[in-house]
Amino acid sequence: MSRVRNLSEVLQYICVVAFVFVLSACSEGIDEILDTDILPEEELPDPPVTPTPPAQPDAELEEIKNLFVGAYGCQDNTALSLVNYDSDASLSSSSCDGNVVVEGTNPSQLYAMSQGVHAYLDLVADPLKQNEAVVFANAGAVLYIDLDANSAERLTSFSGTVCRVIPSIRYEAEVDSVTGDETWNELHDSFVYVEVVDSADSARACQNNQDFRRYFKVALNYDVNAIDEETCIGELDGKSSAANCKTRLLPNVSQARALSYPIRAYVDDATNPGSKVQVYGYIGAGLGSGARELVLWNSAGDQVWTAPQDRNLESFSNVLGVEGAYSQLFAVEELEDNFYVAQLGRDIFVFEGSELFELSDSNDVFKDRSYQLEEDSGNVTKMQIAFDNDDFLVFDQGKFFYSDYKASYSAPVLSKNYSYDFLLARSLRNIEDPYMFSQFDLNDCSYNADPVACADANDVGGFAWQVTNDCTLALNCSFPNDLNDYCVTDAERTPTTPQSELCTPSNYEDLNELDEVANDLSFAAFLPYYKDYMRSFEFKMYDDSLLLNLRLTERDALVVYYYKQPLTAPATVRERLLLGRRLVQSISRPVVQDSGIYFSTNVQGATVSNVCYKGLMEVMCNVQEPLEGAADECTRFDLDAGTCREGRFLFESRALFCSDTEILSGDCKDSNQINQTTLQIESASQDAKWVPSLSIDATNGVQSTMHVLISDDQPRSTARPNDSYSKDEGILGNPQLYSVASQRTLSSAQGQLLSSVESVAARLVLRENEGAYAVNAEEFVSSTRQRQQDEIYVNQANDQNQKVIGRTIAH
Repeated sequence: MSRVRNLSEVLQYICVVAFVFVLSACSEGIDEILDTDILPEEELPDPPVTPTPPAQPDAELEEIKNLFVGAYGCQDNTALSLVNYDSDASLSSSSCDGNVVVEGTNPSQLYAMSQGVHAYLDLVADPLKQNEAVVFANAGAVLYIDLDANSAERLTSFSGTVCRVIPSIRYEAEVDSVTGDETWNELHDSFVYVEVVDSADSARACQNNQDFRRYFKVALNYDVNAIDEETCIGELDGKSSAANCKTRLLPNVSQARALSYPIRAYVDDATNPGSKVQVYGYIGAGLGSGARELVLWNSAGDQVWTAPQDRNLESFSNVLGVEGAYSQLFAVEELEDNFYVAQLGRDIFVFEGSELFELSDSNDVFKDRSYQLEEDSGNVTKMQIAFDNDDFLVFDQGKFFYSDYKASYSAPVLSKNYSYDFLLARSLRNIEDPYMFSQFDLNDCSYNADPVACADANDVGGFAWQVTNDCTLALNCSFPNDLNDYCVTDAERTPTTPQSELCTPSNYEDLNELDEVANDLSFAAFLPYYKDYMRSFEFKMYDDSLLLNLRLTERDALVVYYYKQPLTAPATVRERLLLGRRLVQSISRPVVQDSGIYFSTNVQGATVSNVCYKGLMEVMCNVQEPLEGAADECTRFDLDAGTCREGRFLFESRALFCSDTEILSGDCKDSNQINQTTLQIESASQDAKWVPSLSIDATNGVQSTMHVLISDDQPRSTARPNDSYSKDEGILGNPQLYSVASQRTLSSAQGQLLSSVESVAARLVLRENEGAYAVNAEEFVSSTRQRQQDEIYVNQANDQNQKVIGRTIAH
């Protein structure tokens, strides 16, 4: 049986809150100023340097068998622990008696954690994609766990708060000895970048985007007291293969380098004229005052352009949708075939990697944008995009824009073929589902400011109902048009025009006049219900179309949108309604797999009466009282005003699958949940939820599979507490985990989970039949809304499906 060392990776990509890991054995002296031997790589101001105490010796750990993250004892949702779970021993969890921690022995606590940052590192290519290390921080200290050696050490400390630990990605080529073709393994480098913030308010240092930030490259073999530093010199700060190599180098790096993104490109093959080879490097931009630069490095760390581009980015009150707190935004997403999309502030650029590497002068880089996001009350959000191997779409404040980003692309003649083995993190990000349903988010249209328009928007499948439309003033839609004259273009310049007035991509405002409109994204559609009648909205690619998950005021709907159809085509041609016409239900994020789509739904059922809520609080029902009620009661006056509600709904949970054929034929619809019940995998007397899965083994590599949790649709039995049941908003109690043979066919039982599941938060990752997944157990409704989120261990060989540890998260 393989040793599953890093099961908590399934949550690393979905948690909004980052966690600080505190190495309890090294806690003394952790707040001291310990900066030393900082060698500047870029010109940034350095803090005063003070002597460093002797290095903290490596701490030998108990054998790390299954690593999880959660609340240990009396910890709250920000003070968590890293724990070690032995699946061969009996569960003995910690608990909290008042404010007194009752220790548990399995899982055992390795380290306490509070409000922090951490990163798992996959350093070595292997079929199981195991992580070899964890780097984490507490206050200003950076600590490192070697998962292979079962050891831990404090690498260094800084005079500030470490707000981010940022892995660097590298590519390692495996060359076929016969053909010369290369497989590029995507891995983490043997160092991390750390972001250090100096702030008078240390409790909020990481949340204040105005505080000054410093960046350092910390090698995993860093040792301030290394004796034989020469062993590592010239090996990029610790990449030497020499035994016991240690380095004293702790370079101060620019923000652009620390926050850079990897870029691959096809460039001319110097040894084979007319052919191309693949290279990679990194592109980064400085954020904040005094950091105006856009830089491209090659894989060796050398700058590609003769000089960085001076780049003045737009500043915002809040930058949303990214990790970290900044007043400016630079982000890069990979498309296909070495194409990328970059976002600089509100400006979006689609480009091929070779475009950057073929330049020696940076003056014209990112000069002609593809799209500019609309203004949003002084804020900016990371771009919402969808793409496949040729189409690219952007969603912006109710509008879709589209392009065929490879319309003029000609595949290069390559000297060799390239294939890729990417980090597991890519698959985890693509299928996570952070959405958590609550009926308290639903609102009756009769209390809306425009009840008629709200009712029309929620009349799913009605005669006049359509999701996409043209952008017209009648629909309160328009396109921004900035007519300001910011600069002088080449066509406008005269012999007396000052150089300072000429348009340049260095100034973001000048892009309005540098933009070649013919290259811009094309408008595709406007969603008239988006602004006023949607609680939230998601979309993803599906076979030359988009799956639109509409969470409307009163209900959800799932729609296929054929974005290549012109707006002049009938709505019935542009759109295909799947779910939402006849049933009030919440719909999870669909998983496109196995020639169809999987999705879980919660279908509204019976009403529970004589219970009242004000906001999120359950209050006394006094519905005969005509006057306005107090904070802890719901009166007839309050009901009429819509400030409280009487009654709540029960929901049934269903695991549905629609094949591509059923979608095209119109058989993927609500009525096939009601009468024939042909879409769900469970029986009529059961409730179920899908558990998307990744199965990894040495023979087949990474395979996308599917599991399902099933409970009997019956009340909880006090006489038989281990029997399965269902309750409230589609919560499964004590469900059985099953593997799925194909689409809607169950395979084998994988063990019973003696706990509750309201939704599946993170995909099940199985390495040789052993792994973990994460669930949201249930919602706690009080003055604030919270969720219990649990991490579950699975061993298919002995049918283990065990809750190990949990945490409370804000929602």
